[in-house]
Amino acid sequence: MKKIILILSGLIFLLNSVFWILISPYTIFNFALSSANLFFTVVILLWVSGDKFSDGYKIGGGSLILVLGTVRFFLALFSPYYFENNIILLSLIIILVIEIILSYIFNVMSKQGKLTNE
Repeated sequence: MKKIILILSGLIFLLNSVFWILISPYTIFNFALSSANLFFTVVILLWVSGDKFSDGYKIGGGSLILVLGTVRFFLALFSPYYFENNIILLSLIIILVIEIILSYIFNVMSKQGKLTNE
């Protein structure tokens, strides 16, 4: 599972790089923001797919993180290239914090489920 995540994320990053080179309105800000979002999504997905989580949390949590990460990626593609009054940038940060909190909740609930089953 981890190899699949890494290979697919590498292909998406390569495609993102090609878009940055070929499409002129695609600024370095959008490229960096979408690449950072891709990186954070991969890190969270690798953490959720780890051995600490039970299978149900791996599938459900991984699917939810993947959907939220895809939303963040597309928001980053169309984000304006300034920091001040950037609602999209604020929403990217909020979604990332929600993903981290959900991953932590999945971790805690998965540990509690393993403790009660033993």
